[in-house]
Amino acid sequence: MVPQLETPLIIAASTGILEIVKKIHKEYPQALEHVNENGQNILHVAILHRQYDVFEHVKNESEKDRGVVKRRLVLGIDNDGDTILHKAARSEYYSGGTKSTAALKLQEELKWFQKVEKMVPAHYTIHRNKKNKTAKELFKDQHKDQLKDAQEPVSPAPPWQS
Repeated sequence: MVPQLETPLIIAASTGILEIVKKIHKEYPQALEHVNENGQNILHVAILHRQYDVFEHVKNESEKDRGVVKRRLVLGIDNDGDTILHKAARSEYYSGGTKSTAALKLQEELKWFQKVEKMVPAHYTIHRNKKNKTAKELFKDQHKDQLKDAQEPVSPAPPWQS
């Protein structure tokens, strides 16, 4: 099987080039519904790669047709059985964000997960992917090291507190 090339829209979404996403969407609105070879739509890709501006643009623009496109994008399940909430749970593309400590970074990731969670239907929170994981279980697995780091003191205790 010859690997499929990603479309310019999917590439722009994954790299956060909002201007290209907007231009393609304006000229070819149907492109928002394209899925890549992994069955991922633009929301899957933007959420996985933590492209917040692309996510907000797609979320807002896809509501203009009474939310039909947004519903289809939100309900998309990729070839691994992952919903957009599973993509929010993954951490491999999280670059540390704007926060300085492990606790704040974990909080930022949790807020992102909760923001995406508000978009999905309630039954998607218990949906299991092909590895038999719900998005919350995946979030816990993906962030366990971050949680461990967040629980450690920021600096060692002074000697008089030992």
